[in-house]
Amino acid sequence: MTPAEYARLAGDDEVGRWARAAIAAARRTGPIPQYGSAGWLALPDDDPRRTAAVLIAAEAWRLDSAPAWIRARLTAEFDGAHQAAIAEFEDMWRRTLDHNIGRVDRARAAGGDIGLPIDERVRLARQPREDAA
Repeated sequence: MTPAEYARLAGDDEVGRWARAAIAAARRTGPIPQYGSAGWLALPDDDPRRTAAVLIAAEAWRLDSAPAWIRARLTAEFDGAHQAAIAEFEDMWRRTLDHNIGRVDRARAAGGDIGLPIDERVRLARQPREDAA
């Protein structure tokens, strides 16, 4: 995203500065209800908070529909999904290895050859066992 795109998305352009100034002025008169809510409908038509609520909704729509914002949001979502998939994959392997290393350790402690390289397993298989007598 270019600095100009970011500034526009952050409301740091002529339209955004005008909207923020109007919203800030309306906030000085009291809380701004959500556009279309019962609180908004109860405001007199000339109350600046009524216009400010519409501006808040319009600025949200302007941001949400901007191609640069959509790209930034999708990139962030993909990055988050990618990181979550990597973490899940690493956790799966950690649990698998923990389980299998435990199995190997138990088998080796019992005299088994599980988990050993094949040449070592062959060597051990050819070696006479003490308990075979």
